[in-house]
Amino acid sequence: MKTRNISNYVIFTALMLAFSLMTEAGEKSPSVDGRIENDIPERGIYSLRPAPRWEEGLLIGNGRMGGVIHGKPGDWTLSLTHERVVIPDHVAAPPPELSKFLPEFRRLIRSGEAGKASSLAWDKTKELTKIKNMIWTDPFVNAANLQIKVDGASATDAFRRSLDYATGLARIQWMDAGTHYEQRAFMSRADNVLVLQIKADGGKKLNGSIQLRQGGHSFGGRLKDIQQPAAEGGWLSCRFGYTLTEGGYEVLARLVTDGKQTPVKDTIIVADATSLTVFLRIQPLKDYGASQIKAMKKELTGFTGADFDKMLDRHVKIHGGLFNRVSLDLCGDKAEREMPAEKLWEKIHKKDSTFALLERVFDAGRYEIISSTGDWPPNLQGIWAGSGNIPWRGDFTQNGNVPSAIGNMLNGNMPELLLVYTGYLESLMDHYRANAKQLYGARGIMLASRTHIDGYAQHYNYHFPHEFWVAGAAWAARSFYDYYLYTGDDEFLKNHALPWMKEASLFFEDFLIEDANGTYEFIPGYSPETGGAAMNTTMDVAAAKQLFRSLISICTELGIEKKKVTLWKEMLMKMPKYRVAEGRLAEWIDPRMRDNLGHRHCSYFLPMWFGLDFEIANSPELMKAAKKAVRDKTAARCGNKNSGVMAFGTAQIGWAAASLGDAETVDKVLDHLATVFYYPTFASSHNARPDGPCIFNADISGGLPALMIEMLVQSQPGEITLLSALPERLESGTLKGALCRGQVTIEELTWSADRVKVTLRSPKAQKVKVSVKMGEELKNAVVTLKANKSVTQTFQPVFLR
Repeated sequence: MKTRNISNYVIFTALMLAFSLMTEAGEKSPSVDGRIENDIPERGIYSLRPAPRWEEGLLIGNGRMGGVIHGKPGDWTLSLTHERVVIPDHVAAPPPELSKFLPEFRRLIRSGEAGKASSLAWDKTKELTKIKNMIWTDPFVNAANLQIKVDGASATDAFRRSLDYATGLARIQWMDAGTHYEQRAFMSRADNVLVLQIKADGGKKLNGSIQLRQGGHSFGGRLKDIQQPAAEGGWLSCRFGYTLTEGGYEVLARLVTDGKQTPVKDTIIVADATSLTVFLRIQPLKDYGASQIKAMKKELTGFTGADFDKMLDRHVKIHGGLFNRVSLDLCGDKAEREMPAEKLWEKIHKKDSTFALLERVFDAGRYEIISSTGDWPPNLQGIWAGSGNIPWRGDFTQNGNVPSAIGNMLNGNMPELLLVYTGYLESLMDHYRANAKQLYGARGIMLASRTHIDGYAQHYNYHFPHEFWVAGAAWAARSFYDYYLYTGDDEFLKNHALPWMKEASLFFEDFLIEDANGTYEFIPGYSPETGGAAMNTTMDVAAAKQLFRSLISICTELGIEKKKVTLWKEMLMKMPKYRVAEGRLAEWIDPRMRDNLGHRHCSYFLPMWFGLDFEIANSPELMKAAKKAVRDKTAARCGNKNSGVMAFGTAQIGWAAASLGDAETVDKVLDHLATVFYYPTFASSHNARPDGPCIFNADISGGLPALMIEMLVQSQPGEITLLSALPERLESGTLKGALCRGQVTIEELTWSADRVKVTLRSPKAQKVKVSVKMGEELKNAVVTLKANKSVTQTFQPVFLR
């Protein structure tokens, strides 16, 4: 946590104490005079204290724009972002031509001088490009801030704020001198506009100001032709151009009120009003000279304050349609479900997770991923930021973070959101081709470890040789293929999945070389972000095996690419076998390398994510070694609740445990993540310190719900396994809406000590083998599904324990 955030806690300590009595009273009665509504979202949060820092603000978003409402009564800040407001900070260009040095890299790594290979690659990069330091991705920034001040609100008689996950509506209420004030806001998916409304009901009028301010960051030197925030009539606006490209962005807000409004510089003063509505849009520009202000004014003029509820309804049909597809009921305690968010957090933080807590983080994660998926997938921040520079520039870190954030999109029944991820990847194909050619002299594609505006593999240095990470495109191919397996979308398979997978295979066809025994060498290689340059990393080998097996399956089914199928089968025969060291599945097949169990990454668990690698599943020795590796990694990563780094790595340990049917380890991972890495408003973090979570981050918002569904439902086409990794303490519950491979929806799964009941539905007629785990055994049934007809199967008695 940054020093200023700690200071904020101190500054607001008195305020929190002042509200503590209301926290207790709020659980029993609305307020002293009953005017504040005691709204407790069925799926969401409420709080009886203001946000002491932006990370604990109310998050709203429509995928394209994001907002965080934070501050104290009468002095709110709405920190605004846009997924495409990413300031160009370097010239996008292919990586240098390092392929000419590939033989030397390989010689050094084989001879045990991998460090020299990394050093040589970095030295040659600096020599060829004339750079001195590692090139970072372009920064995602806080685009602008809306400052909202309401006279008299700092001395409230009562206060309450809430966030409804099912609607995306953020609500703040307070009382002042017998007047009820209410502020509601949402980021419309239907109209692509922020809609914020403040109303006063009582003896006092609404008086205050709305100010638009430039976003806070240190990249002002990359902006030009700046038109600072200004007020004119009922409008607030600002514009910013980029120095390295022709683009930029602009922000426009329209204020509608039944009172008086007076523009003064960058502020509009509001007086004698009972209602104030703000409509705001952030517009990225490819051509800064082609302003969209006029067009936006025309559109925003069409909205009125009376339209708030109609606009909210339009938004909810889209947002709620996604969010409400899936729900999880773990029979959480009613009192805990109705607690203010901060009270529940204080009860469980660094202690033991409860059923109500697990329900809460499940819903919070789904809400945040939906709200931060627009034209692009969620970045490291989801889509939110306060002022200041954002860690790791809020980019798309492909070597672990993005796969975690998107982890719940398929089993969580949001397949259209996964198309955002695949579409983003496809938009940069030429960049990936350049990576493969320049770095390895290879055909096909090589996915860079970190991408944003561009997809070139430029982000590396001696300490982090990301230019040697070759598994990315093959790993991403799993998502392309899985989309087809979950949805049965033939058009996507032929026109998107297969082209991506075939280009990923071309890279390996050129990259792989045989050793003296005819076994392929993956050299150079890199296991993110453990150690440095290496060869035969388990992640690389596993990703390539998955890719070729999937291609063989698809092309055989379609009766195409017969020569290639023969080639891919031959290549599979030459793949290195997984290695066991000290009884564990090893991170490197190269015996010279040693595992680091405490490291934040767990890339070598890739063959155990969302299903088991064929070789592991069919080898008792490898199964045993895989379970030991997962348990030992869990012991090293989940043993200390006072601190933690990189939560998504821990979530991915849980994914592996779920695939292995290790319910005990799944429980440890769930408990550790849920009680350590969430803020009091249940937004997720990257790290944690003794005083709480730090570094706002969206990765486990996707990774943890994905794990919770996988512990309950695992699937392959024609096969569904229920409760295979269910923690013993979760004795009963209900899951609704999960999606399975093979185009099957779990309409409802309920379980208790004496029975399991599941209702399935499929758009096509098929037979599905359904299994329920009972101890170490499975109880099976074959369910016949008719197209679009629900079928229920009951397993009774089950005796789960």
